[in-house]
Amino acid sequence: CMMCMKVHYIKHFSFKKYLIIQALLVYGLRVCEPNGAIILGQKQQALKTVTTVVYALQAISFVFGITFIAAVIVNYVKLAAVEGTWLESHFLWQIRTFWYSVLWSIIGFVLVFVLVGYLVLAADALWVIYRIVKGWLNLSEGKAMYKD
Repeated sequence: CMMCMKVHYIKHFSFKKYLIIQALLVYGLRVCEPNGAIILGQKQQALKTVTTVVYALQAISFVFGITFIAAVIVNYVKLAAVEGTWLESHFLWQIRTFWYSVLWSIIGFVLVFVLVGYLVLAADALWVIYRIVKGWLNLSEGKAMYKD
């Protein structure tokens, strides 16, 4: 994986490997196993859980619309905590999903009177579904949303 410390130079699990990993995690660095799996510290794991919850709230918003607003509030409240980590890209992805969806929903509702609005609203819904699925999949694979 890109942008992470690889620990494959230590062949087998050992106390030395454990100490090196713990030291790297304390400084917030990403550490990868030889197979590419990311080792997360407790803080990063908690933030990954928050990011997962936000994707879930966005998905639930198709049934209970208020959860979309709750999701973006969580994003803004926790944004400083993820700053400088790979999870920041997911937060920006989620925030942009919210605001662009609001924009296209307003445009769609205005255009409903011309009947084109229904197409705009349908396209907006499909686009939000795409953004939730793509983001959640990348999160589960430990990937950032934007390539540097």
